[in-house]
Amino acid sequence: DRYLSFKLFFRSDTKSGGCFHLQPLHLKPVLFLFKANPCLNCPDGWKGFEGQCYYFSNNTLDFEKAREQCQQQGADLVKVSSKEEQKFLAAAVAPMITNNDRFWIGLTDSEKEGQWLWMDRSPLEESLKFWVSHEPDDWKKEDPENGEDCATLGERSGKAYCWYDRTCKYPLRSICEKPGMPGYLMCAGI
Repeated sequence: DRYLSFKLFFRSDTKSGGCFHLQPLHLKPVLFLFKANPCLNCPDGWKGFEGQCYYFSNNTLDFEKAREQCQQQGADLVKVSSKEEQKFLAAAVAPMITNNDRFWIGLTDSEKEGQWLWMDRSPLEESLKFWVSHEPDDWKKEDPENGEDCATLGERSGKAYCWYDRTCKYPLRSICEKPGMPGYLMCAGI
């Protein structure tokens, strides 16, 4: 490990995403040793988890427009890569869900029915399927031509841990994901 040592005027008083933000304090110089590994830094309004930043939208858009909105922010619709990430997302959306809210995730079978792909074109892994018991069902009532080809997370009944398929044309909230940026340095000791 590399360490930097230098004198600073500061105090550590806020914590975000596991990192302490250094705030200026004009008192006396203090010598601290900092581990030279950056912490996760996410933009305002985004939540950090395991090196990634997540944005939970308040507005409702169809699947394609939701993806475009993510891309305009240098992100994409979320790809769930682990059980831990799924638990994080479910816990994050649970208090946001009202009525019949659901959030778009970056998973679709629009190219071939039953072949679920993430936005990066990687296939859905068997060990990382979080469908509610009767989903995906490709229900045709809302969109008889295409059925339900896009995946959502959450429902007001408290089953926020589950995925559902939905017609891609329906306006829903969405979850964007992008890599975190190096941020502030953490104090490793004196």
